[in-house]
Amino acid sequence: MKRTDFVLPTVFWVSIITLVGAWSFEIFGFYRPCPLCLIERWPYYAVVGVVVSAKLRSPWTGKPIPRHWLLAVCGVIMLASASLGIHHAGLEWGWWSESAACRHFGVPSSHMPPDLSAAPIVACDRAAWRFLGLSLAGYNAILSLGLAVIAFWGALAHRRADASRSSPVHGSSSLSQ
Repeated sequence: MKRTDFVLPTVFWVSIITLVGAWSFEIFGFYRPCPLCLIERWPYYAVVGVVVSAKLRSPWTGKPIPRHWLLAVCGVIMLASASLGIHHAGLEWGWWSESAACRHFGVPSSHMPPDLSAAPIVACDRAAWRFLGLSLAGYNAILSLGLAVIAFWGALAHRRADASRSSPVHGSSSLSQ
């Protein structure tokens, strides 16, 4: 077992726990998510899908998909998630104006089904909850950035380990014998 074998399961389980936490705030805490809050969950769903695909085999080679590729993809997804969290936290702090994603997912209410057009939309620029001065969007940005760093570190470590396993042992060339 390599010392980096914990990275992919860590990224998976932290993503699952984050999604469970978001759903718990919504269902049990009665916090209504804004449209951007819902969009911020997508990267976590994507990471779960990527990690589950680790059990699949490459259609070209028939071999398992290399862990360093899966971790690199997870890292990129988490960087996108961090940017969403930073954008959302910036809206809440008034650093920039509301985006189209915060207004009915960019769809005018006249084009929405009747049951959704009357539903109250939570404003993206108001934090529903804060702890130690940070909103859930701020914590999402920090968590996503941390997961991106862990995923990229794991990808590099796995890549180096794979490269060292496939390189020939030095000093055993057939010319020297």
